Amino acid sequence: MNRAAADAAERFGAGTGAVRTIAGQMRMHLDLEERFAAFKHADAALLFQSGFTANAGTVAAILGPDDVIVSDRLNHASIIDGARLSKAEIKVFEHRDAADAERLLLRRSCKVLAHEMAHMFGIEHCIYFHCLMNGSNHLEESDARPMHLCPVDLRKLKNGEWKATLPLAEGKHEYRYLVDGQWRDDPNCRTRIPNAFGGENCVCIVT
Repeated sequence: MNRAAADAAERFGAGTGAVRTIAGQMRMHLDLEERFAAFKHADAALLFQSGFTANAGTVAAILGPDDVIVSDRLNHASIIDGARLSKAEIKVFEHRDAADAERLLLRRSCKVLAHEMAHMFGIEHCIYFHCLMNGSNHLEESDARPMHLCPVDLRKLKNGEWKATLPLAEGKHEYRYLVDGQWRDDPNCRTRIPNAFGGENCVCIVT
């Protein structure tokens, strides 16, 4: 070790020094990473000078503004800093409370599911802010929306002002409207095929 230290001092010089985030990157840093990557049979490696920088740097590198981080309230400051640097949306649950974490995840999942299901029934995006169908299902918008529909969309559901689109075959879809509680075919479609109930369904060619 003494000989290696002496060789390093002769080659690189001596001084107070610092980590490479302060003093800059040196050839010895790259040599160490190359040797470590070869040892781990990996293409490359990146070594951090401390656990703090490893957490902060890794979280910020992997996640971004379109991601959501569900974090324990008492996580280490390095994880919290990494989450903030990533600019991801941060949701905090109570310390070691799995039920609270599940609640955060379940609430988001329910909102996304309900939003997409409404689209399947022909309800488009709503301009009213306090409505589940507001926005474009962006993560931040999803959390800001309530878990209910606005009066306009509720009226659409009640009055049957929506339609279901069911795939039948390649290039063909069945369009059926719910009117007064009864499914009715699209009157604008002229092509009909027999269904399993002895009737006929309207088939539209989608181009």
